[in-house]
Amino acid sequence: MIKHLTTESQDALLNFYNRIWQEQYFPTQWQQAIIIPLLKPGKDPKNPSNYRPIALTCCLCKLLERMINRRLMYYLEANKSLHPSQSGFRKGRSTIDNLLALETDVRLAFLQRKHLVAIFFDIEKAYDRTWRYGILKDLHDLGLRGNLPIFIKNFLKLRKFRVKVESEFSDFFIQEEGVPQGSVLSVTLFILKINNILKQLPTSVRGYLYVDDLYISCTGTNMHFIQRQLQTAVNNVTQWCNSNGFTISTSKTAGVHFCRKRNLHNDPEIKLYGELITFVNEIRFLGVTFDKKLTFLPHVKQLREKSEGALNILKVLSTTAWGADRDSMLKIYRATVLSKLEYGCTIYGSARKSVLQKLDPVHHTALRLCSGAFRTSPVKSLYVDCYEPALELKRQMLSLHYYFRIQSNTNHPFHDFKLRPFLLRLQNARKSFIPVFFTRVHDILSDLNLLYLHVTPQPKTNFPPWEIPVVQFLNPFQTFIKSDTVDIIYQQIFIEHRQEYDDFIAIYTDGSKSADHVSFAVVFPNTTFSFKLHSSCSVFTAEIAAVLLALEEISDCLERKFIIYTDSLSVLESLKSFYMHFHHHPLVLNVLHLLNKLASRDFNILLCSVPSHVGIVGNEKADKAAKLATAPTNSSTPLTDFKKYTKLLFYTKWQRQWDTETDNKLHSVKPHVQPWPSLTTRKADTLLTRLRVGHTRYTHRHLLFREQTPMCSQCNCTRQIIKSRTPAPGTSYASAVRKKPETTSTRILPTILPSVPFKASYTPSEICSRSIDSVLKLSLTDTPNETVSFQFKVRESNKNPPDFSDFKTVTNRKKLKKDSQINQDNITVDKVSQYYKPPQLTDKKPGEASNSVIKESNITVTRNGIKSAHVCFVGPVPDSMAAFPPEKAKVLKSLESDADAEMSSSSASEGDTLEYDMSEDLEDTPQNVCPTTPPPPSTARKR
Repeated sequence: MIKHLTTESQDALLNFYNRIWQEQYFPTQWQQAIIIPLLKPGKDPKNPSNYRPIALTCCLCKLLERMINRRLMYYLEANKSLHPSQSGFRKGRSTIDNLLALETDVRLAFLQRKHLVAIFFDIEKAYDRTWRYGILKDLHDLGLRGNLPIFIKNFLKLRKFRVKVESEFSDFFIQEEGVPQGSVLSVTLFILKINNILKQLPTSVRGYLYVDDLYISCTGTNMHFIQRQLQTAVNNVTQWCNSNGFTISTSKTAGVHFCRKRNLHNDPEIKLYGELITFVNEIRFLGVTFDKKLTFLPHVKQLREKSEGALNILKVLSTTAWGADRDSMLKIYRATVLSKLEYGCTIYGSARKSVLQKLDPVHHTALRLCSGAFRTSPVKSLYVDCYEPALELKRQMLSLHYYFRIQSNTNHPFHDFKLRPFLLRLQNARKSFIPVFFTRVHDILSDLNLLYLHVTPQPKTNFPPWEIPVVQFLNPFQTFIKSDTVDIIYQQIFIEHRQEYDDFIAIYTDGSKSADHVSFAVVFPNTTFSFKLHSSCSVFTAEIAAVLLALEEISDCLERKFIIYTDSLSVLESLKSFYMHFHHHPLVLNVLHLLNKLASRDFNILLCSVPSHVGIVGNEKADKAAKLATAPTNSSTPLTDFKKYTKLLFYTKWQRQWDTETDNKLHSVKPHVQPWPSLTTRKADTLLTRLRVGHTRYTHRHLLFREQTPMCSQCNCTRQIIKSRTPAPGTSYASAVRKKPETTSTRILPTILPSVPFKASYTPSEICSRSIDSVLKLSLTDTPNETVSFQFKVRESNKNPPDFSDFKTVTNRKKLKKDSQINQDNITVDKVSQYYKPPQLTDKKPGEASNSVIKESNITVTRNGIKSAHVCFVGPVPDSMAAFPPEKAKVLKSLESDADAEMSSSSASEGDTLEYDMSEDLEDTPQNVCPTTPPPPSTARKR
C-alpha cells in the first residue's frame, strides 16, 4: 500500500520520518504490539509456555526500522564489528554455513582418527531477556554517537503489548526487558548484543552462532585435553551470560561425542551450573540431525517420514479420473515436499548412497501422483515426463550453487578454505573415509570440466545507504515504438541529438551472445576494443562489461565530456533502480562506483540509449566488432550467470543419460529432455501419460500379481504399447462403438480426450496378445486439437448399423467393478445422443473408399492404409473375464498407489457418467482380454 502512494504522500511521509529522527521523538502508538499466541506442534495447549507469541506492530514503524536497520548493518559490516562465525540475519549468510562448519570439522576429525566433542547450547527466552542497557553500551563501544543511539533508546523503552485470542483482548502489559518481538531492528540489536559470546572461547575451541543457536567443539586425540578445554569454554560462556542477563537451559543443552573408534571410551564429563551435560547419540541442529557416526541415517529417516506425511495433500488432489492438473500438482510438490528434501542436502548429501536412496521413493511417488503414471512405470520415464531430475542430480547442482556463493563472498569464513597438503595426502590414502564438502565439489567440477571457471566476487566497496549514486541518463527515442517507426526516422532523430551534444565525445558499446560465443565491443572515435567472454556469461553481462570498459578507458583521458551509447535498456534500468534490488550484479556496482569516482574528478559522463539495428553508424560498428571479437579477457563469471550455466550443464548431462535409454518406451516418443505440455483435464492427461510411458493397467497389471507375462497363443506377442508404424492422416478420437460386421462408422467420446493443443505423436500397436493387430495413435499434424485414435484390424463381416450395447450408465464405480453385467434398461437414446454423433460417411471422397472402418465385437477399426502382418481371430469373451476376481481386486488395491486405487475403488461422481470399456482397458479393469486361464485365487497374495 505504501508503494502505491502518490509522490506528495511519500514526500509527506519522508518529512515525518525526518522529524522523528531529528527531534528525537518516538510515537507512543508505535511502542504497542498485539500478541497472537500460536501453539507449538505436539505441545500441551493447557500450558501457556507452549505457545509461540507472534507480535503485530505498526507498518509505518516497520518501514522506518528498515531504513535505520540498513544503515546500522552497513556500519557493522563495513567496520567488521560482527564475528565471522555469526551467520544470523547477515547478507550472503545462512544456516547452511554453520552446518557446513560442523560437518567439515567432524569429517576432518574422522580422517585423522581423532575425537570431536561438540556442545549445543540453548539460551532460555533469549529475546525476552536481552539486556537493553547492554545494547546501548555496545553501540557506544562501537563508536556510534548522535541520533542513532537515542532513537534505539526511545525504541526500546516503554514497550507495551496485549494478547488477542479470537476477538478478545487482554489488558496492556509492560515489557521491561528484552527486545520487542516482530520488529525489524530487534534481530540486529540481538545479534549485536550476543556477538561477544564467541570472544570468550579458548583458541583450541571453535564456536559458531546463528542468532541464539550456539555450539562449541574441540578436536583432539586425548580425551582429558578435550574435557579441560571444553570445561574452560563452558565456564567462560556461563560467566559472560550471567554478566549480560542471559540464562542457559541445563535441560536442553546437550553434547555429542563424534568418533568412529569401536573400542570402549567414555564421554567427557562437563558441568554446566554444577550439573553434568547430557551426551546423546544424535542431536537436531538447525533442522539437520547429526548422529555420532555422521551417517545421517536418522536424519534421512525423519525426513522421509515427514515428507511422506506431506504427500497426503497430493493424494487428496490427485486421482486418475479427476483432480488438479499436472502443473499445479508439481508446483504444490515443489513447495511442500521437495523444499524439505532440498534443505541441507549439501550437508547430508555426503551420506552413503544406500542411505540417500531411502529418499528416492518419496520423489518417485510424488511424480507418479502428479503425472498419473502407472505404478510400474520406470522412474527414468517419470523424470523426463515430469521434467523433474533425480534427487542425486539436484543435490549436486545445489552443492555447486552453494560453493560458488561462498566464492563470491569475500567475507565468508570458508572463502579461502584449503586443505593442508598433509590432509590431502591423508585423504587420498584413506579412500574409505568420506571427504569434506570442498573435495566433493572439486570432483563435481572436474566431472563437468569447470575447474578453470571462477566466479566474480562481490565488490568490497559499496555505497552507503545515505548516499545515492549520481547517474545522468538520456533517451531521445523514448516516445517512439520500434515496430511502428522506420529506420530513417531514428537516424534523423539521432543526427539532431548529436548536434545538440556535439561537444561530448561519442562512445558506442554493444554486447553479443550466440550459442557458444559471448563478447562485447567499445568503439571510440579513433580506436575499437573488442573482447570475448566465457560462454556462461549472459548478454546482460556482456553489455555491462562494455560500459565498464568504456569508463575505465575514459578515466585515462584528458577530455572531460563523454556520452556513452548503448542499445541495452536493461543495463540503464539496473543502474537507475539501484536501491530496488537487494542482490546486485557485481559489474553494476563497479560501474556505479567508477561513475561516482569520475564525477568527483569533474568528469561529465552521460549514458544514452539507442535502438539497435536501425542504421546508426556507431552502433552498427560496435555490433559488428562484438560479433567478430576473438581476444579473450580474464574476467570471471557472475554468480547469477553461473547458476544458469551449471543448470544447463546438469540438464545436458541428464540428456546424455537419457540418450542411452533406447529401450525405454518413452524415449521413442520424447527423445529430448524438455518441458511437456499437459492437458487441463485430469483423466485425459492421466490416460495420455500412461500411453506415452507405455505402462497401463491393461499391459502391466501382471507385474502387480507377480504373474507371467500373458502371451497370445496364435501370434506369440505380448501386450505392449508401441509407437505407430504408420501415421494416420487427419485427426480422430477414441472410437468406442460396437458395430455389426463390416459396418463403417466412428463415434466420438469427448469425455476421454477434450479438444486441446498437442504436439507429440504416439500410438500403441499390438496392444494385447489377442487376435488383433492394434494401433493407438496420436496424430502428428498441424491441427489445433489433440486427438487419440484406437485402430484395430480384424476380420471383415457384413455391414449393419451400430448399436450402443457397450455403453454403460455408471452411478457407482465400485458396483461396476464387481458386476460386469450391462444393464440395457439404463441406456437411453438421449444419453447417447448427448455425447455422440452419427457418422458422416457421405463426405468421403471416392479415392478414400479403401480407408473404411472395419469392426467386430465392440472395437472400431479404421484402416487408413495400414498394412498388417497378420490378422488373428477374435474369440468370444467369457463373462468371468469382464472384471477382476474379488481376490485380485484386493491385491490390486493393496499394491497400487492411492492415485491408481482411486480409479478402481471410488465412485465417479454424483451424476451419471457415460463410460466405455476401452478407456478401462488403459486405466482400470479391461473388459476385452485374451481368454487366458486365470490363476486360482489361492495364488494371490492377501493382506
